[in-house]
Amino acid sequence: MMSLLNSLFSKVSGQGANHANDLQGLIDNLREYLQGKRYFLVVDDLWDASAWEIIKCAFPESHCGSRVLTTTRIERVAVASCNYQLKFVYRMKPLGDHHSRQLFLRRVFGSADTCPEPFEGLQEKILQKCGGLPLAIITIASLLASQPTRSIEQWKFVLNSLRHNLGLDPTLEGMRQTLNLSYTHLPHPLKACILYIGMYPEDYEIQRDDLVVQCVAEGFISGVDGREAVEVAGSYLNELVNRSMIIQHVKYGARGDRIIYRVHDMVLDLILSKSTEENFLCAVENLQAISTRQRQYKARRLSLQFQDRSLVESAGRISLPHVRSLIIFGWPHGSLELLELKFIRALYIERATNELDLTLISKLFQLRCLCVRGNYKRLQLPEEIIGLQHLEAVIILSDLSNVPRDIVSLPALLYLQFPPAASYPIGIGNMKCLHTLRSF
Repeated sequence: MMSLLNSLFSKVSGQGANHANDLQGLIDNLREYLQGKRYFLVVDDLWDASAWEIIKCAFPESHCGSRVLTTTRIERVAVASCNYQLKFVYRMKPLGDHHSRQLFLRRVFGSADTCPEPFEGLQEKILQKCGGLPLAIITIASLLASQPTRSIEQWKFVLNSLRHNLGLDPTLEGMRQTLNLSYTHLPHPLKACILYIGMYPEDYEIQRDDLVVQCVAEGFISGVDGREAVEVAGSYLNELVNRSMIIQHVKYGARGDRIIYRVHDMVLDLILSKSTEENFLCAVENLQAISTRQRQYKARRLSLQFQDRSLVESAGRISLPHVRSLIIFGWPHGSLELLELKFIRALYIERATNELDLTLISKLFQLRCLCVRGNYKRLQLPEEIIGLQHLEAVIILSDLSNVPRDIVSLPALLYLQFPPAASYPIGIGNMKCLHTLRSF
């Protein structure tokens, strides 16, 4: 709740995180800021009526014409958030038969008017099971469209695998089983790529380049038939888009276009569930939980998602001997001295403190991927990194105080991106493995 209200405060005020030490202090600060203002707020995807009872305390009662809109999949939560006045509850209707059929056929056959006769009956039964839910329809349609050949037996297998009729019983468990069917049919390398997305927080805009180099550094993907690993990784991510497991957007900016990915929150829920089952990764929101979770799961991939700085600042030294991949969001310290990272292969840092000293990375001899994003007043890299013989990708998008002069001597470096103002060292033209050079 502290994380949620901190996020709400930073978004409405534009002032960054609030530093109240307790829930009541944070609520008081929010009420004070909103007092006398007209606002329209959306609280998306509520799961618990008791959470709303706390959240609503942050909104002052006034006559400024303000509105709060909540969304939820649970009717009792919707009713509670409308103060039990049913006239304010809007129930989303599922798609009708006509639009369900159009959505399904466009995805499977490329046309809303075409369905070969042998598949007509099966198509109707599959749509019946989907119950007009767009996510279910597009997931099953994408699964069928992705198959190299189309057969009656294949469609019957998919139909029989849909145990829940979402039209009669639109439960979360039924939707989860539908998504699980699509996940089960993924080739093994694609499963690893989709599970890795669980390292990112909900609703996060994932940069395509970051995800490509991370998956390659993790060893999920290697070169095939003369194609470089980064090219193969790109084709795998395109396949996940085609299967509707991830959503692709293009963002247009002054420095060029960027491809970003997002995942539906139901898909992320499946990813995290599978990651726990397979001991693939561990996501935590405070350092105190690391020791317990890591002993329990011994996951080799760790995502630290800090919203509240007080959860981090009091921590002592943390040993992470079996972590191979680490993503940090909201790190408030000036260095990584708290973390003992002996065998790290992929390191991603975003939204750290204003000054970040990364000179310690020169000792991370297994490091293959380094990515740092955020606006730092001062970001310091080691003077020399020649010891990082396995380093394959460096993405630094922040003002740099120095560029290691021997970076041009790294034998395995494939991908290099510094901020546009950075000066690349002399000798960069002699690098033999370099595949991509950006922002210069």
